[in-house]
Amino acid sequence: MIEFSDTVRKMKTNVILVSFISLFMTLGGVEIDPESTFFGLKFTGLSSDLIYSGLVVVLFYLMAHFVWCAYETLQEWEVRVTGTKGAFKRADQEDIDEAIHPSYPSDPRNSTLYYSWSTQAHKISCVRSDIESANKKILELEAVVHGLREQGTKLSRDTVNISTSVDPLKDEWQSIKRSIQAIEKTISADQVIDSMRVFDRRYKYFMKTQNIRWFVIDFIFPIVLSSVAIYKMIDALSL
Repeated sequence: MIEFSDTVRKMKTNVILVSFISLFMTLGGVEIDPESTFFGLKFTGLSSDLIYSGLVVVLFYLMAHFVWCAYETLQEWEVRVTGTKGAFKRADQEDIDEAIHPSYPSDPRNSTLYYSWSTQAHKISCVRSDIESANKKILELEAVVHGLREQGTKLSRDTVNISTSVDPLKDEWQSIKRSIQAIEKTISADQVIDSMRVFDRRYKYFMKTQNIRWFVIDFIFPIVLSSVAIYKMIDALSL
């Protein structure tokens, strides 16, 4: 979200305050009494036209200063957001699948958590296929050793040790397979996918409303208010 610094926030407050004072004087028909005093001081030659002229100069300065600083704030925010585009890089530079189906769209500004998840979650299935392939090779090894024993072939000590390690290894692989299946079911659940889709949609709406609020309330309103005040004072001076 775009946020003004304390200095720019004070500028905005000054623009609004002086604008309200100017509109109060012009629309309310407030006139300067030449005989009036201010804390005991009497100003000779003070008139409404002089006050209006001074307010026009002050408002022009305040508005120009505020617009300039607000624009710099906007530029700073855009630079900060643009810097996050560097995060949109391939996680694995050697992964051909990710090169074809990257975890971010062609325009990084449209990248969302849901998009990344929907394109990368399927890779867990690849892990499961690797585990199944390794388990198949273990079974093949067990079958070969079993066949040799039935044929009466004398097995070496290393072969016997490998044979006795097959059953515990099979159990470990089955445990890993069940864990991968549980993880896959968890992250592929409709609740997770739907929640991410809702989160992305609400987050985009949240960002839009914040930007609109900043543009209308924090930026446009002080400019319009001061412009109207300047116009009314110039109009009063021309009468």
